[in-house]
Amino acid sequence: MDLAAGLRSAEFLQTARHPEHPTAFSRQRKLPLPALVALMLTGMRMGIQAELDVYFGHLQGQSRLLRTVSEQAFAQARAKLSLSAIASLNDWHVARGEQDG
Repeated sequence: MDLAAGLRSAEFLQTARHPEHPTAFSRQRKLPLPALVALMLTGMRMGIQAELDVYFGHLQGQSRLLRTVSEQAFAQARAKLSLSAIASLNDWHVARGEQDG
């Protein structure tokens, strides 16, 4: 399984949900779980809104900034993400690297 499939898996969804938000990421929003995690893994170096605009511009194949998701929406989604989600993704990545050599 590749990273994109792993981010979309039911197993990762269960791991990624914060215990206080058991239904988080169940509806299709502008910032679904795979996009949230992928954005966080990019190593954000600018302001959050600037990162969001650049990220969604790239997703749409545009060279200009694209205001699709607000900084507040990002903060709300991030608050519903379990602290163990990124660690479990790292464990999966290390195991995959060991498996593939």
